[in-house]
Amino acid sequence: MRNPTSATDETDLHHLRRSFVRHLAADGRSAATRTAYATAIAQLEAFVVVHRLSIRVADLQPDQLEAFVVSLYERGLRPTTILARYQALVQFFDWLVDEDELPASPMTSIRPPAAALPSPRLLAGEEIAALLAACTGPAFEDLRDAAIIRLFVETGLRRSELAALQLATSTSSSTRCTSRGPGAHRGQCRSIGRRWPRSTATWRRVSATRGPTCRSSGWGGVDG
Repeated sequence: MRNPTSATDETDLHHLRRSFVRHLAADGRSAATRTAYATAIAQLEAFVVVHRLSIRVADLQPDQLEAFVVSLYERGLRPTTILARYQALVQFFDWLVDEDELPASPMTSIRPPAAALPSPRLLAGEEIAALLAACTGPAFEDLRDAAIIRLFVETGLRRSELAALQLATSTSSSTRCTSRGPGAHRGQCRSIGRRWPRSTATWRRVSATRGPTCRSSGWGGVDG
């Protein structure tokens, strides 16, 4: 751990917020996630400054952090937003512990706000079948869309991970795919069912006639 008497700018919220965001980027977290976490820490920093508290993370106490959470309610933020801010701070202080900036996280004694983040609604089998039925034509876009839908269903990829998927990382007989990019977690591999490789055979042949850009990415539209 750094010496408590070292330069304040190395142990204050502003400096460590920037370091934490760089850590998130290196860990492959999306730009939206990085922005959300940075916003929560910046709001805590502003709260600390307004109330004339120490900006050194080692000086922050649980009651001060709890007062910050209460201030979010007083500002009229939605419960789900407040919970997201709380979870961002949990991740931030856990990272500080991992980095030996703190011996323990002051967030451990603070109860999470009483709100649940909304879960996405899962499509029913009939709805997925209807989507696939709309992509039964022979056109490139139909073949592409059917392959994308099956890939979503069988792997649970995020949209950013799908966009980062390269055709070269999967073959028509492969049972796994690798996605790399801002929304992917360091080349994360996903299992693929049997239907997706089969559904891409014709789509790949059509893609090969559409130029090098389409052959490498595969998600091009009418204009590539």
